Parts: sequence; structure tokens; C-alpha cells
Amino acid sequence: MVGAYPEPAHSHVRIDLQARLDCIAAMIADENAAARTSRLISVLFEDIAESQADRLSSNQRQVRLLQKALELGRWPAHFVTTCRHCKVLSDVTVSRQDFQDSIQSQCPASCQLTLNGQTLTFRAPTGIEEKTVLEDAGLGSAALLGILHVPRDASPAANGCEDGEALPAVSDEDADALLVKILEECSPPVGVLNLDCPSCQNQIRFWFDSIDWISRHVWSAIDEVTVLARAFGWTEEAICALPQSRRELYLKEARGMVQ
Repeated sequence: MVGAYPEPAHSHVRIDLQARLDCIAAMIADENAAARTSRLISVLFEDIAESQADRLSSNQRQVRLLQKALELGRWPAHFVTTCRHCKVLSDVTVSRQDFQDSIQSQCPASCQLTLNGQTLTFRAPTGIEEKTVLEDAGLGSAALLGILHVPRDASPAANGCEDGEALPAVSDEDADALLVKILEECSPPVGVLNLDCPSCQNQIRFWFDSIDWISRHVWSAIDEVTVLARAFGWTEEAICALPQSRRELYLKEARGMVQ
């Protein structure tokens, strides 16, 4: 179950105003989800360009986002989740350390699955491959499966059926099921915790949404710029150029003027 998140608390790591605005722009860009994720990673990590984020596997992209999310807010963090067994709401407290196993786990470069009696090798998709499929309505799950197929005697980084081992014909429905298995084997989700329900003692899965958590801790940038621009007539560029301590003083004054 996905938890209900509390109101954002101040982070032990501060993201400057311009970076927070860039994060917001990345998250609301008029692009598909994979493209927005690449842009967001490039904003959050100065050493990763958007083109490099595109080449990361789906698991690597999840790990980068979780790493940054764990730097934001106060931890341990408190959430509310619903048990799928007894339907009772429960308070859940999680710490950064609870997520370390999913960050540090090494995912295999490839996995083997049986298709129409053949044992074939597949790898996890990269960001650019997810973007390609999402952008081209003519490409379905079967097409992506062909891209992820690793022919015999090829490295896991190789693309598609280029070396003589043809991928058997498969429907999009069957391809969907195979893609789920590939992601489970090569790109297991990060930020997932198995917890015991305090009411019925059954195990529940808690899914931490890194992008939603990051969003909650950067969205205040819009309010900061709006308040200062209305109060003093400053441009966004001028507001972003202010040191954080000065900006907080002006914000206090501007909010006092409104009251």
C-alpha cells in the first residue's frame, strides 16, 4: 500500500531555490514520464547530464531518485497506510536506514526467461528505451521486448536481435507479462518495505514514492517566488540570486505585509 505522506518538514539538506524551480519544471514538463524522470535526475545530480540519465537502467534511475528523496525532510518519517487484509489505517514510522537494502542490492545485468519453449536472455530497459516506446504509439510491449532481447554471444548491453537469434513472435498481452518478469528480475522496485500490520499481524507492503516526496519538498519554491514578486516587484532571476538567509528575511517581511 502507498502511504499518505505528512506535510513536508525542513530538510537536513537544502536545495537552492533555482534548483527547486528546475525540479518543478522537470516534473510538469509536457513530455512523457520517462523523459520527465531523465530531466529530474539531471537537475538533482550535477554530475549526471540528461543524456546520461537516459542511458541508466530503470533500476538505476529509481535508485538515484530514492537517494535524493532520502536527503529531504525529517527522518524517521511518519506515514499512514491501509492494510489490504483488514482495511485498518495504521501509523508507520520509517527511517532512512530501512531503505538502504533496496539501494545497495545489486541487480543482475540480465535474466533468462522461457518463451515458446526457448530460453532467452533479456535485460532491463534504459530511460531512452522507455521514452522511445512511450513517444511512438506504434510501438507496443512486443516491440520493447525485442529491444531488450540479448542474443547469444552478445553482452547484456547489446540491443535487440542482431546476431542471428530471432525473437519468437509474441502478442502484446504476452509481452506485457514477460516485461513484468524482466523488471522483477533485473529491476526490482526500490523504496518498498515489508511491514507487519499492527492490527491483524499480516504483512503489508509499503511503497515509497520518491518523486512525490521530492515534489512535496521543492514545491514551496513557487510560493516563495510569488510572494516576493508580488511584494517587491522583483523578477524570478533577482529572487533566485538572493542568498537564502536574505531571502528568508524578505519573505518574513512580505508575509507580514499581507497579514
